[in-house]
Amino acid sequence: MRQRWGFMLSVAMVALWVGTLGVQAASGYATPMIQAAWQQGEAVQPNFWGPPVNAKDVSPEPYKEAPGGKRIVQYFDKARMEQFDPNARVTTGLLTVELKSGKVQLGNGTFEQRAPAQINIAGDPGTTGLTYADLSQFAEYYDPSSPNTYSAYIFGENHQFTPLTAENAKPYAAQFDVPPPSDTFTYVADPSNHYGQVVYTPFKDFIDRLTAANIPIDQTPGYPISPVIVATVPIGGKATTVFVQAFERRVLTYNPNNESAFRVEFGNIGQHYYRWRYGG
Repeated sequence: MRQRWGFMLSVAMVALWVGTLGVQAASGYATPMIQAAWQQGEAVQPNFWGPPVNAKDVSPEPYKEAPGGKRIVQYFDKARMEQFDPNARVTTGLLTVELKSGKVQLGNGTFEQRAPAQINIAGDPGTTGLTYADLSQFAEYYDPSSPNTYSAYIFGENHQFTPLTAENAKPYAAQFDVPPPSDTFTYVADPSNHYGQVVYTPFKDFIDRLTAANIPIDQTPGYPISPVIVATVPIGGKATTVFVQAFERRVLTYNPNNESAFRVEFGNIGQHYYRWRYGG
């Protein structure tokens, strides 16, 4: 279903955490199944999880329904892998949902409330750009049939958003292939209609390629939970305009300045979440 711009578009491992200064690189994979999942993802998409040298070891994390009340986790640049026990299937956490809401999930229905993450979603580290906390301004489900609503926004000063319309989209048309009316957006919703947004089609194509390669949906970004956002962020100290969209487990960015094969990328949400939860 295509949408138009405007109103209708409208562990086996020992903890290595060192004080508050951060963590050491991982000493290995937490379990053989985590290693296999890492290898499968990286074979399909380079930097799917992030280099293992940047993975982080963590003691098993509390989770009420897990055996003994704890489950195996391992953090990578781009995600967190989880297992209830060494033989359980590997899943990835709903990190974006937690960072946006501030609710740390400690069980199927058990949460610890914290402040939403004031951490840049994309670009250089900091809090002056688009943050996870900013996403709380949007509903996770967008009904495309609702009148006078928008499904894409421009991030501006003071963390405010302006609806993206046919008129103000013109400066981005050449870079992002969005000459209005546009056929570069697709509506995507989960079967229960809990999450649903208009997705930038390069993001949709990227996800489809992963699922076609048998990467399970609970290891891909999941379903979209934010509108498409146009944001100017610092990358290497240089202001760069990118498209950003948040999904249940990850964030995707589109940078037209990258080589074509790497214009769509996963954000470093594994790093961001670890820093938010554990400090450092």
